[in-house]
Formats: sequence, structure tokens, C-alpha cells
Amino acid sequence: MVDSQLWFLLLSLLSVALLVMTLYVLDFDLLSPIIATQSSLTIAGILCTIMMNRWQLPMHGDTVLLLITVQIVMTVGALYVAYCLADNDAVRVKVDEQQHTISDVYIPVYRQIIMWILLFVIVGLAGHEMYTMAARVGNQNGIWGIASSIRPYIMAESSTIQLSRWMAYYQILVQQLTYISLFAFIQRSISKDWQWSNLSYLIPLLFFFPFVYLTTGRILIITLVIFIFTVIGHALYRKYDGYEYAKNLFTTAGISFISFFLLFIIVGALFGKGISANKSAFEILAHYAGISLSAFDVILHYQLPDSTLIGQTLFVGPYGNLNTLGFALPKPSIFLFFTYFNNIDTNVYTALMRYYNDFSFIGMYLFALLIILIYSILYYTCRQRNNILLILAYATFVYPLYLFYVDDRIFIDFFGTQIIYVIILQYILIKTLYKYKL
Repeated sequence: MVDSQLWFLLLSLLSVALLVMTLYVLDFDLLSPIIATQSSLTIAGILCTIMMNRWQLPMHGDTVLLLITVQIVMTVGALYVAYCLADNDAVRVKVDEQQHTISDVYIPVYRQIIMWILLFVIVGLAGHEMYTMAARVGNQNGIWGIASSIRPYIMAESSTIQLSRWMAYYQILVQQLTYISLFAFIQRSISKDWQWSNLSYLIPLLFFFPFVYLTTGRILIITLVIFIFTVIGHALYRKYDGYEYAKNLFTTAGISFISFFLLFIIVGALFGKGISANKSAFEILAHYAGISLSAFDVILHYQLPDSTLIGQTLFVGPYGNLNTLGFALPKPSIFLFFTYFNNIDTNVYTALMRYYNDFSFIGMYLFALLIILIYSILYYTCRQRNNILLILAYATFVYPLYLFYVDDRIFIDFFGTQIIYVIILQYILIKTLYKYKL
């Protein structure tokens, strides 16, 4: 295990060096997609280095080489896009040529009230469904026992307890209504003189957090913090230049990380996964954000059976959609098999594992490169165009990059009909809720 500690230390040093170099080249632009993936690897590597002695985590030199070279390939691709598109007049739309700017957006009070009523109804319906389901599995602790009672059944692949399709629709509605309101709050708070009436845009959070509890998972908290950080970053980019922009962005990143950590621990405690005598807050974070690196190392040194399906672990959504349309196709599971090492079990292996498992090493590098190219192009397009839908959509869908070395969320979450619903809903909400004033 001494070798493993040295390899984790080397991984941490190399990832930090790559992150610092890339930040310097990009003028310390923390919002860049490549910084998201590099930060994911750096944080995971540092957490594993710290917890190495306690958990006896495995790591080998060839795995370190693979992780670093994948990140280098992605970095080269991202820097090439930055070179081609940063400050490119071909994609820039001048703000002064448009009738309104993003900072002019607001939601009239009567529309906000309608939105609050809708959120109240949705959370009520979701709460009724979850409370009824919890009672069926033996919950005797009322509302506070819903999450801890239901979560084991939801997470079990063979469980007969399944959430209705309506819960997925409720989640999309609650999330997007909250995002729409927060977007207006951020734009008016940063770009305009402060008004106390802006606080009304935060009221949807009073419905959002109870809904997070009902979903029994942390992913909505993670996506919320990333969304807020991204939207604030875009607003700061339009207000500040150079050092002032970088300083404010770093401050926002620090506050975002602290907020995420606190919410992560609080929500985990509500789900029965909080701090205990045997588990500190740091250990909880390390297990969630870092353990997948060792799991990936184990898989790389284990002979997996050849996949019988094309994209067996990646294309779960498309297979499900085709089966719904009447095709008699296999039904691959979204859940991966568990691996065990030194009394630790996990079934998350970084995003790279799914690419490697389905399309070998070459496919893994190509998928990683393609993903960062697409996100980088979208990022610079959003940064240079004064378009609400583009920025809102990008901020909504960028979170998989921050989780890149935890697990794949791109193919799990976006290769289905849900992404279509979200984009259409965002467009409708922008057109029906937003108005503009100077």
C-alpha cells in the first residue's frame, strides 16, 4: 500500500500542476469546462491521498498514467476551442445591438405568485405520493421518516417499489421554476442597484428544498450549486474585466464550495447518511468524491467479460426508449456491478469506466475528447451571446463535468426524452414569465 500512496500523491501533484497551468493559459477563467473536469480529478486525487492510510485504497501507476493522459487530451482539445472561439466576432452578438440585455429581465409579482402556487401544488402532490409509499414499507416516523424509509427500496435494483413517472415530471417542473427565478435574482442583483424586492425571487427555494428531501438523493443539491455558480460567473463576466473578474469569480467559487459542503452534509443527515461516531464530514465527502478513482483502478486490473450489447452501460436511455416504442431489445441496467476492496464497496467508477467498458481504451479517449469539445464550444457561444435560453440551458446541463471523476451523468441523464422536456420547458417559462425593464 506504500506504492498506492505514492501513486495517489503523484496523481494529486500532476493534476494540480495541470490545473494551475490551464488556469494561467485561460486567464484564470474558472467557468471553463476543462477547469470543471480538472477540478474533479484534482479534488478526488487529494481526497484519496489524505484518506489512503485509513482506507487502504488501491492505485497503480498505469491507472495514474491513464487518468492524466485522458485529462491532457481533453485539455488540448479545450485549449484549441478557446484559441478558435474566444473573442471570435463570428459568434459574438454585441449587447448594444440588442433591444434588451439579460440584466433587464424580471418576473412581475402576479406571475411570481402564480409560480409559487404551482410549486406548492406540485410539492404537495409529490409529498402525498412519497408519504403513501413510505407508509407501505413501514414508515412510522411521519414526514421525517419518508426519506430514510424509502431510499433503500429505491436504490435496490430488484425492488418492486418504484417511483411513478409523475415524480420525474414534478422534479423537472420544480427544478426549472426554481432556476428561472434564481436566474432573474442573480441578474438583477449583480447588474442593477440592489432592491429588497429581489428577495422574492428566492421564495421558490422554500419549495425546492422540501422536494429535494422527497427525492431521497443529493444530486439536486449538487446541480443547484453548480447552476448558481455558473449563472453568477456569466453575470460577472459581463460586469468586470481582467483581475476584478477573476477575483470575484474565485470568491464565488469558494462560497459555492462551502455552501455545497454544508448542504451535502445536512441533506445526508436527513437521509440517514450523516456524521456519526465512525464517520466525519470529511470522510463522507471523500467517499462520495474520491472513492471512484480506486474503483476504476480495480476494474482496470480485472478482466471484465466482453459486452454483448453496443453501449451496454452508456446507452441505457436509448434502449429504454426503443423498448417503449415496441422494439424487443435487451434492457440494460443503469446500475453497475459492485466492487469490493478493503471493506469498502461501491458501484461508481468515474465516467471513464463506462466509456472503457463499452468502447475500449480508444473509445474512452475519443468520448472524453468529444465531450469536452462540445461543452467548450457551447461555453464560448454562451459567453459571447446575450441569450437567456443558451445560458440557462448551459448552466443546467454543465454539472456532469464537475462529476466527471465520480460517475458519468451525461449519458445517464441526457440520452433520453428528459433533456427534450427540460429545453422545451425552459423556452416556455422564459416566454411566459420573463419581462424586461431598464
